[in-house]
Amino acid sequence: MDPCHKRAGMTVTRVINRVLQNSSKEKYVKKLKSWLISLLKYRYGIIIPRPLDNFPLEHIKKVVILIQERIGDTILTTPLLKNWRHEFPHMEIDLVGVRDDNEILRDDPHINHFYNLNRLSAREQSELFKRKYDLLFNSKDHASFTFLSLSRKIKARLRVGLEHPQHLGNFHYLLPQAVDTATVEKNCSILSLMGNESWKKDLTPYFNEGPVTPEIEKFAADKIQTGEVIGINLSASNIYKSWKIENYREFLENINQKVIVFSLLEKEQQKESLEKEFTRVIPTPRTPTIQDVAYLVRRLKVLISPDTSLIHLASCYNVPVVALYRTELDYKRFPPYSDLQRVLVSRTELTDDIPPQDVYEAYLSLMK
Repeated sequence: MDPCHKRAGMTVTRVINRVLQNSSKEKYVKKLKSWLISLLKYRYGIIIPRPLDNFPLEHIKKVVILIQERIGDTILTTPLLKNWRHEFPHMEIDLVGVRDDNEILRDDPHINHFYNLNRLSAREQSELFKRKYDLLFNSKDHASFTFLSLSRKIKARLRVGLEHPQHLGNFHYLLPQAVDTATVEKNCSILSLMGNESWKKDLTPYFNEGPVTPEIEKFAADKIQTGEVIGINLSASNIYKSWKIENYREFLENINQKVIVFSLLEKEQQKESLEKEFTRVIPTPRTPTIQDVAYLVRRLKVLISPDTSLIHLASCYNVPVVALYRTELDYKRFPPYSDLQRVLVSRTELTDDIPPQDVYEAYLSLMK
């Protein structure tokens, strides 16, 4: 065994044994992740930051952007794409995603190539890692081994990331970020680094529409008059951000408007329960794709949601929203971009504790 590899192997064993002594799984995962990230500098070397006042734009022709995983984060990438394409139309822009949720950007008109690591063949991966870029931008605002590994493995003359202690040594330039900066602004801050501020005039996301299932098309044609139905969303990314079913029931008892209910599979029973209990709630077919959801959201008069993915989707169509947030920080990082909006933030950091009466009053003010 090569002495260097042997030494590295001994280090791996020692660190793993030490970490395993910790009974806390969370601390173990955190330490293991931190150690893996530190190995990247060992593998690829430390990058010395460059004191850049602006980019040498004349040398930047090929750009690659690493986009975050979730549907909401993917939608919030779109303001960056349209502003980048508008301001620098000569540049070739490639996107790299890591999950199927990113697929909504595959045919985006503002990009040249889309690579989804979750679907790439060995040949396609080889093609990606052979490409040479002038600029790489990692949009992840926290340390991720997958994203940092990609940031080092993809060939680029200039690597840019967002400011984070574990990003040091992996990028030529780190963009300053406050913890409460909106995700859209974090993404677009690279355009400011390139000497462009016009993106601040247009932060609205957009959605690339695609095929819709026949059941949803027929349902929309038969049951929904655009602007006559409100939507409520039962699902959220975790239990701390969801709004309990009793709150929805109390809200529905106060309104006379026709309603459709959105939910993921784990809330399907609650959805069906509300559809049976309230005559004003129109039973909807399942929406197996985000394209189906978008097809219905764009026809709403108002959307009420504790989940930012649907809030961002509504923003794409400028649908008025009543947005429920667990914390002020969540609201600041992921605000709605619809012209008409009402934002309610829990006083207890549990979305469940937002009173139904407050939601009803916010809804009434939008209806007026």
